Amino acid sequence: MQTPWQRFPSLGDNSYVKPVVLRFSTNSLLKYKIDLVHPLAYDSQPLEESSVAPKGIDGKWWVTTGIVVLGLIVGGAWKLKDELTKIDNHIARVETAVRIIGARQGGDTKTLIDEALTVAKKAQDEGHTDSARIILDMTNTLLSQQASARVEAPPEFFDKAVDQYQQLKQSPALADSVWKGTMALAEYRSAISRVPPSFNGVTIGQMGQKAGLRYLTDSRISGQSAIVMSPQCQGFDLDGWYLENVVFENARICYSGGPTVLQGVRFVNCQFDIQKSPKAEQLIGAVVKQPANIAIS
Repeated sequence: MQTPWQRFPSLGDNSYVKPVVLRFSTNSLLKYKIDLVHPLAYDSQPLEESSVAPKGIDGKWWVTTGIVVLGLIVGGAWKLKDELTKIDNHIARVETAVRIIGARQGGDTKTLIDEALTVAKKAQDEGHTDSARIILDMTNTLLSQQASARVEAPPEFFDKAVDQYQQLKQSPALADSVWKGTMALAEYRSAISRVPPSFNGVTIGQMGQKAGLRYLTDSRISGQSAIVMSPQCQGFDLDGWYLENVVFENARICYSGGPTVLQGVRFVNCQFDIQKSPKAEQLIGAVVKQPANIAIS
């Protein structure tokens, strides 16, 4: 294809210059030690149809650019692989902890639970929902094992853990695992809680009505069937109650999503019969951070 003449006014009205298109033969590439680099997908035009390279840009520039782009691609792939490897390593650590607790060999499980929930959140943020769910399910197992063994844990551990679970519930794919974990936290907290010294023996304090709810204060209720509210709840149903400074001990606790107010309420070695719902999630979050203080309308 013949290259057209081009007119350059700066050289005069009648000055025409024919551009020169440089082409490298195989020998010249070898002579100047220019490596051949496969063109990228978006730069695959035949040489005859390509535009002339801008002044000051030669073949070495294109080689360097190709190497840089390739480096960025490879670097990104290695970074992704590194992040996935970290997640896999944490999963392996949680699996090991589950076996340790099952064998009752001890271990700093509270720290591991905190790390596992942190990694689960990171996996969720990066779109690895399946990995996050695996970590959560194993963490839930750890919590149940800790509750059964009644391993002591400070209040700060429960406060932080329930907040971590709440952050993870934003993903619908993790909702069930988050609910099970929050319930496991509540049962764990209840399993290691103790009756305050100020409560001596089972007692029923003042009863009445308050804020349109049945009111009970300064009471200690003990036993699985100490108060059977209905055939549907073989225990104490929190629906419709305003409870203040009340301790439940070795009791079954029910809740169906109705209005309730808890002020300074403790649950000692209790079981919870609560179905998942937005209001139930609020209630269980408060139970984990007992003494529970919450008002649900």
